[in-house]
Amino acid sequence: MQRLTLEGEFFSFHSFAHFNREIALALLANGVPLVLKQRGGQMPNISRNPRYSRLLHLPQHFPNPSLTVRHLYPPEFQPPAGQKLAVILPWEYGFLPVDWVRPLQTMVDEVWVYSNFVRDIFLRSGIPLEKLHVIPCGIAPDFFHPDVSPASLGTRRSFRFLFVGGTKAGGRKGFDLLLRAFLEEFSPREDVCLVVKDFFYGRSSYLDAIARDPSKPEIIYLYNEVPAEQMPGIYRGCHCLVHPYRTEGFCLPVAEALACGIPTITSFWGPVPEYANSDMVYFVRGRVREIEAAAIGGIQTVSTPFWFEPNLQQLRELMRHVYTHYSEAKEKARLGSIHLRSYWSWQNAAKKIQERLG
Repeated sequence: MQRLTLEGEFFSFHSFAHFNREIALALLANGVPLVLKQRGGQMPNISRNPRYSRLLHLPQHFPNPSLTVRHLYPPEFQPPAGQKLAVILPWEYGFLPVDWVRPLQTMVDEVWVYSNFVRDIFLRSGIPLEKLHVIPCGIAPDFFHPDVSPASLGTRRSFRFLFVGGTKAGGRKGFDLLLRAFLEEFSPREDVCLVVKDFFYGRSSYLDAIARDPSKPEIIYLYNEVPAEQMPGIYRGCHCLVHPYRTEGFCLPVAEALACGIPTITSFWGPVPEYANSDMVYFVRGRVREIEAAAIGGIQTVSTPFWFEPNLQQLRELMRHVYTHYSEAKEKARLGSIHLRSYWSWQNAAKKIQERLG
């Protein structure tokens, strides 16, 4: 088996670091010889976690390693001397940045992506199909399962919707749609609240203000970083994840919520239909629309970027439906939990990497 160097962040709260930690543990469990080339700093509450601390003690180099897998953002395309390079690179906006295309065509040996949806973006941007390989994200079935004890979330409301993700992520996560749907569909007199687990992009003063407004339905706003092992309790402390994304590379919150047996409302577009169907989740329909370059930081792409626009009225209707038909919703989530925990673990993702190693 080829010796593998995995390069990137490992001990931060960034989603790339979460992927790198979990895939490293799965590869080690499968007996893959592994070196970690750490980029970025260490956050003590992660590096001291017994689940991950063993990663600190891996060898720093192999003699004559054969493959480096680099998972960084912004991406770096220069291969290490004498080694093959595979880059793991998500991009969700229809077409790649122009500046990436030539290096991907000429400098890297393989491009690994989270989903067929992302693969197709690379393909239509001019990256050869033979270079593209899908290595999905996953869930840890020993952490994300229906028997997790629910977290106490500081509310007396008996029904709790949940959003997990960056509320200030440039519209990509669809939180603005969810917030509007919740505020328009529910009143403060109803026994319902919205729990928002925000992170990474900065705390929202706008959301803080809404959460303090007694004329609005209740919102519980959580921003502080939470250790990975506490996230299953947050999922289980709620009754329905709502994630009406405009575009995603894989959408881990949906996979994690389903693994925990939590009913889920999400977009019928992009990566989620690759691992869940309408027997497991409630899908919001919508339309694909072009977006301005300003929506993605002014980056020039190969052609006009685009994403999905979920239908706001249907989102409201589905939130109301889950609220009033919860037994039906729980049965969907039960099926989703079995499916995700059986077929979409980090262990299964690691096996796909092993297939690439030969």
